[in-house]
Amino acid sequence: MKTIIKVSTMVLGLLLPNSSFSDSKLDSAAATADKSFRVTLQENAQNVYIRLKDQQGYTLYEEYVPGSVSYNKVFNVTALPVGDYQLEMEYPTKHQILPLIIRSNQVYLDRSQLEVVFKPVVHQNGDKVSVNLLNTKQGPLRVLVYDRQSNELLSQQVLKNDMNLGKQFDFSQAKPGNYLISLDYNNRKYSHTVTVKE
Repeated sequence: MKTIIKVSTMVLGLLLPNSSFSDSKLDSAAATADKSFRVTLQENAQNVYIRLKDQQGYTLYEEYVPGSVSYNKVFNVTALPVGDYQLEMEYPTKHQILPLIIRSNQVYLDRSQLEVVFKPVVHQNGDKVSVNLLNTKQGPLRVLVYDRQSNELLSQQVLKNDMNLGKQFDFSQAKPGNYLISLDYNNRKYSHTVTVKE
């Protein structure tokens, strides 16, 4: 690991308000009588991506909904073959995945199997950058730091074995420029750019 960046391990409690669960509008997704389902989002402060994915994880449909608007849409899935799908709502801090089952003439939303996957959160305060994750999946979080200009890997860490994962990076000795923090968690990739000024 380069001495440019000092890394100190921190276990940080990521306190999330109850509203992080209550802002979910997946419970406003309802199957209708004819091979379709309705998604309703109330006007809120969070932007949402709505995705319909097949069993292999391929995105069949995606729509961006700004948090400043109300949303009410019926999705007709008559053209899709019988099978298992996922309705995913991506918020700024989490993914919520609801199984969607299509049978010959009906659609079922299995609310009992609602899955919430929190995203890693990156916060920069001056020369200090912290990466935090509420690890409800109990999976590893891979953290890579690159120099954006040279594309050189400066640090590689795997955080695991805890419900609250955290790492703090000290960029006080780093040369001015842009750095990329690449995060890999639960088969999803996230990235964040850190700018170090003179």
